[in-house]
Amino acid sequence: MKFNSQITKISQVSADCLAVPVYQSRFADNPHLKLFPKALKDHIQALFKGDVITGREGDGYLLRVGGTHGFEYLYLAGIGKKEDLEHDSIRRFGGNLASSLKGKKFKELAICVPESFQLDDDCSLVSQMAVEGLLLGSYELLKYKSEPSKKAMPARVSFILPDSWDKRRFNAGLKIGEIMAWGQNLSRDLIGHPSNYLTPVELANTARSMARTYGFKCEVLNKARMKKLRMNCILAVNSGSKEPPQFIIMHYKGVGSKKDPVCLVGKGITFDSGGISLKKAQDMDQMKGDMGGAACVLASVAVAARLKLPVNLVGLIPATENLPSGSAYKPGDILTAMNGKTIEVLNTDAEGRLVLADALSYSQRLKPAAIIDVATLTGASMVALGYVSSAMFTNDDKLRKLIMSGSQKSSEKTWEMPLWKEYQEQIKSSIADIKNTGGRPAGSCTAAAFLNNFTADYPWAHLDIAAVDVVFEKGPYNPKGASGYGVRLISEFLREWK
Repeated sequence: MKFNSQITKISQVSADCLAVPVYQSRFADNPHLKLFPKALKDHIQALFKGDVITGREGDGYLLRVGGTHGFEYLYLAGIGKKEDLEHDSIRRFGGNLASSLKGKKFKELAICVPESFQLDDDCSLVSQMAVEGLLLGSYELLKYKSEPSKKAMPARVSFILPDSWDKRRFNAGLKIGEIMAWGQNLSRDLIGHPSNYLTPVELANTARSMARTYGFKCEVLNKARMKKLRMNCILAVNSGSKEPPQFIIMHYKGVGSKKDPVCLVGKGITFDSGGISLKKAQDMDQMKGDMGGAACVLASVAVAARLKLPVNLVGLIPATENLPSGSAYKPGDILTAMNGKTIEVLNTDAEGRLVLADALSYSQRLKPAAIIDVATLTGASMVALGYVSSAMFTNDDKLRKLIMSGSQKSSEKTWEMPLWKEYQEQIKSSIADIKNTGGRPAGSCTAAAFLNNFTADYPWAHLDIAAVDVVFEKGPYNPKGASGYGVRLISEFLREWK
């Protein structure tokens, strides 16, 4: 889809379909509908009175109005009560619109933007939210289908603006929204790829390709270099697989950025069988998505480069499979992490924290201003928060505030969990420094406590996204499947970082 904006009268709109958001309740609550020619306006008012048009969020009514107007079809899209309008309402409006009009064979869509959509002084947020909704709501993973999709979206989308709006600012928001949604959809693609396609090497090749295309640096450490760096935890997790591990280092340095980088670390287990501590067969296919943190980090670096953000940003991805074999690491093994800490392995299915241990240790070489790791780490986070929110742990007030701000702006929910010292006691080992699981109680908290042993008191935050990496019930702009969670949250965080 290509996006533009116009300031023009409804009577001068030229498109296959004009989409108009309508508030729930009464015709009178929608003053923008009064801009239509009298006959059409009266017809819409009658549909309101007959409860054909409800205005409830997600409801819609497609009306063929014929060639007497500049548009053949009129789509009246419900957005809920006017007093409940928030920025995410506009994103949801875009997503619902995409779902409703996909496959209608409209080549050009016009969208009437009511004055009431501007909730603050910046109309660029309206365009950003609307475009994010349209692109996220129309997402499909089609690579593995033998036939192309027959549910195409309009090639061109024009937003019809109120006379008083700043078109330049609105158009800036169109671009931001397009890049944000592109990043999340890239993450969805990566998570959705099967593990026989997206191996650690292929993930590294994708990072290299993105670096060439969008102008950032990418270096990949092979197994031999990892051995020299004593990344023994990554190598242990990899020991059961024939696929070689990859340690991916991406570096984007924006104009005007500070010397010390923000370091993003993403768990990159391209398939997780559990290793010797084998998972149950049911739903094991979903473990192709155990690299959701890596997908988030790769896409976030690419988004920062495309937006030309003034940040110094490094993305680190420890990528490997976790499989059982005669050479696989075993429960009872003791590993020495890159920073010298010794770890007793009680469960080979608690492998994510092991690869992150070496990646977090490596990040200290960069003397970062902040470290954020993103990982599908624990089922315990789902037990605590359901499928609604990620679990956030941090040792730094600035990170806490900026991550929560990014969460609010992106509507990607996160909730802070504790890093109490008692959790460190829970992971102490009698024969090593620490053990890789503290048992069932407070599972997400003990996992975060484990990671804290490898951050050396740098400002650090951990996002456990295990509960939100897959969408089980379709939402307005979240189709079933890989969610791509975290890309917009991290990107909004980076936009605020100073």
